[in-house]
Amino acid sequence: MTDTPTTSTAEEAAKTDEAGGLARRLLFLQEQAKAIDEERQTIGRRLAAIQTTKAHDYQGVTVEVHAGRRTLDAKRFEQAYPLSTATAAYYVPKPQPLSKLQKLIPGGVPDECTKTGQPWVTASLTEADHE
Repeated sequence: MTDTPTTSTAEEAAKTDEAGGLARRLLFLQEQAKAIDEERQTIGRRLAAIQTTKAHDYQGVTVEVHAGRRTLDAKRFEQAYPLSTATAAYYVPKPQPLSKLQKLIPGGVPDECTKTGQPWVTASLTEADHE
């Protein structure tokens, strides 16, 4: 008999080594993606703060600033317009969508009952730079 490991044991060890390497690489990529996403968000916020127009061309890169989406803050709306006093404004048991409430509430839904999402920024190559 020899002290050489059996083929199945060697294969198991190779698979374990490969899985460990893949797991470490996956963890590295996840950390890198998180860092990239944080940097992208920081750059987007800075561009949104700098840029006053909706779209602008910066050295061949078109940057667009999109307003954050306006949605209903249901908790604030429910406090301002309880179900008992504004039954038409509710689906059971939630308020209707903001677009419908704008028509139902005289003067529209007050700003304190809505929330606006964060603006976002996109960048793309200007057509002239594609050639």
